[in-house]
Amino acid sequence: MATILDAALDDLIARVRAHYGTRTGAIFRVDRTRHMEELDQSDAEIVVLIADGAWRSIDEHRNLAKLTFDTLMEHEVYIRAWPLPASAWLDPAQAEHPHLVREFQSTAQVLLAAA
Repeated sequence: MATILDAALDDLIARVRAHYGTRTGAIFRVDRTRHMEELDQSDAEIVVLIADGAWRSIDEHRNLAKLTFDTLMEHEVYIRAWPLPASAWLDPAQAEHPHLVREFQSTAQVLLAAA
């Protein structure tokens, strides 16, 4: 039986795919609850892999925040989304924050496989 969280994640994945189109890579659900303050916890966290290119992390954080806000308003579920270049997932040493990518990878569950 699908939960409210499952429905919210499905909706958000659809929004992400519509926004990014062919630039969308895999999407993973991650669990970082042990690393967060109680007031900073979300209902779920996802990592969105985006094809490498001329994009800035801050811009994609803003784009994903808009998409997650729409999901929050519709489902009353707070999902935090992290954008990552696909190459950083394959080689965390290339990432802005390699330790964060490794942390994501340690708990990652595939929600959407890469095309």
